[in-house]
Amino acid sequence: MSLNNDSILKLVKLTDTNLHVLDIYSERKRGVTSQVIEATLSYPLTHCPHCHSKALIRNGYRLAHAKLPSINGDPIRLLVHKQRYLCHTCGHTCGARSSNLKFNHTLTPGVAQQTIKLAKQSLAGTTIAALTGISNTSAARIINAEVHRPYRLKKLPENLCFDEFRSTGKHMSFICCDADSHRLVVTLPG
Repeated sequence: MSLNNDSILKLVKLTDTNLHVLDIYSERKRGVTSQVIEATLSYPLTHCPHCHSKALIRNGYRLAHAKLPSINGDPIRLLVHKQRYLCHTCGHTCGARSSNLKFNHTLTPGVAQQTIKLAKQSLAGTTIAALTGISNTSAARIINAEVHRPYRLKKLPENLCFDEFRSTGKHMSFICCDADSHRLVVTLPG
């Protein structure tokens, strides 16, 4: 099977030139069929990040798993063999890193972007989790990280407007805004 490295990585929105595709195959686990892209991440490291010595040698690979955003509905997983290095001077090990993969995370930024895009369409968290192939907790964590809390005021405005309103069912909510600029000061759900 002939693999075109660049086109495959562009398809799943991976831009790191140090990633090289080894194989693509389907895998069935727990009744779910997913596409698996197996790749290596390797580049020459010139000095140790701990002691800045140049006495580095290659020290095998570490297998890392990552979830990519789905293209046709099937989940896509990335198995990355990351190059490990050993420093002879300080004895520390370090590994290859990619801008497309967050350190110590299995969810790629593409999955987070897809989750936020679905959340902006007012879908439920369980629906978003099912569509992206992640857990409900991961979907909630991604969405909550993107929510910007209302700012705190150092002092209250001179003129305020208050209002209570029935927001959902029998629940009441409270809103307060600046009477002069009409900027929102606080909204409290009931």
